[in-house]
Amino acid sequence: MARTAKITNANVAPSRNKAGLVGNTPVRAQDFNDLAGDYISSSDANAQSVASAVTLSSTLTTTGLQTATAGVTASSASTTGFKKGAFLVPCIPDVTFQDLSGAGAANVTAYHTRWTTTGAQALTLAAGTELGQLKKITLVVDGGNGTLTIADPISASLNVVVFGDAGDFIELIWNGTAWRVFAMAGAVDAGPGIS
Repeated sequence: MARTAKITNANVAPSRNKAGLVGNTPVRAQDFNDLAGDYISSSDANAQSVASAVTLSSTLTTTGLQTATAGVTASSASTTGFKKGAFLVPCIPDVTFQDLSGAGAANVTAYHTRWTTTGAQALTLAAGTELGQLKKITLVVDGGNGTLTIADPISASLNVVVFGDAGDFIELIWNGTAWRVFAMAGAVDAGPGIS
């Protein structure tokens, strides 16, 4: 049964929490503590806990180690998400791979695009949709050289990738404004060429 705190004319300063610190909420401590048990204090340096969902409508800033015993869901977009300074937290879309035969577009909804060429063919990659999004493209069947053009590369000199052999792959991460290559290799040689 849901309860609500009773605000009355008999309001007094709230009682001390478990750490002995006083908050600034002008409700009867008895009613508040009955409703929420101990409460979170922004001035309390001791551990605090919340047993149900918490929704934030602004930025959450924390210091020190933070632990979640259940899942953490965050809203994100192509330019906002989890990061620490210059470090991005990588994320992989929770969908199956994309199998693509011939020319076309590597989608940005799947992490891995497995590409089969049937001649000299072109592939494109559009802008990412989530900060930290990872993308891997592998040439699985070599029917001719495949040329990938990255629409938003980290540098204009790194926007064309040529896959020459089956097993060539490239991995990229979306930094909010551009794709950054962080891995390339091949089964036959050093992997695809990039220019």
